[in-house]
Amino acid sequence: MKGKIYNNKVKIHPMAESVFLKGGETAVLIAHGYLGSPRDVIYLAERLNSEGYTVSVPRLPGHGTNREDFLASGKNDWLRIIRNSYMELKSSYSNVHIAGFSMGGLLAIITAAEFNPDKLILIAPALTNRRKLMLYSTPFLRLFIKSLNKKCKIKTKSEFEEYLKNEYWSKDWIKAASDILFLQIKAKKLLGDLKSEVLLLLSESDRTVPLYVSRIAEKQIDIKHLLIHLLLLS
Repeated sequence: MKGKIYNNKVKIHPMAESVFLKGGETAVLIAHGYLGSPRDVIYLAERLNSEGYTVSVPRLPGHGTNREDFLASGKNDWLRIIRNSYMELKSSYSNVHIAGFSMGGLLAIITAAEFNPDKLILIAPALTNRRKLMLYSTPFLRLFIKSLNKKCKIKTKSEFEEYLKNEYWSKDWIKAASDILFLQIKAKKLLGDLKSEVLLLLSESDRTVPLYVSRIAEKQIDIKHLLIHLLLLS
C-alpha cells in the first residue's frame, strides 16, 4: 500500500484521505463512520458540491492508517477533529451545516449542540445499534482485552476494502466500542438541546442501526425541528 506519511511513521491509505470540495459560500461538514473513511460519504459529498455547496469530510484519527494507530486514538480525538473542522469552515464561510453518518452522527450531534448550525443531517446515527449487549459490556471488557476476533462476512470489492477488512473489520475493538458507548450516552443527552433543523435518514435494511432510532429522536428533539425520512428497503 502506498500512502502519505503521517506523523513521520504512519501511512494514510490514499483512498482514506480527507476530502475537500470547493463550492459556494455555504459549507457542509460531514463526519464519516466508525472504521470507515471519507470515501463512505463521497457520493453525498459530490452531490452536495454539485448543488453549489463547499464540502469538507475530514478523516477521523486512527482511520485509514493501521490498527496500531487506531488503538492510539479515541473519542476525544474524533470529536476534536470535527469541532476544529467546523470552526475552520466557520471562519471562512457564511453558513456551515453539519452532517454525520453512523458514529459520525454522534459526533455531529455533539458538535451541533455546541455550535448550533442551521441544519443537521443525521444518516443512520448510531444512537443505538443491534449489538447492544456487546457494546454495554465493553467498559468492563476493556480492562482485560484489546480486541475480539470477529467473522467479517463482507465481500470486498476492491483493494481498499480488502485493506480495511484485514486492518480493521476483522476485530471487535473493545476500547473503541467503549468510546462509542460514551458518545451514544452523551449524544442522547444533548438531543433535547438541539436548535438546528434536523433531517434524520434511516434504512430498514441497515444491519447496524435499527429504525428504533427514530423513536429516540422523536422523544428528545422538538418535533418542529425534526424531519424523519425512512428508507423501507428490502
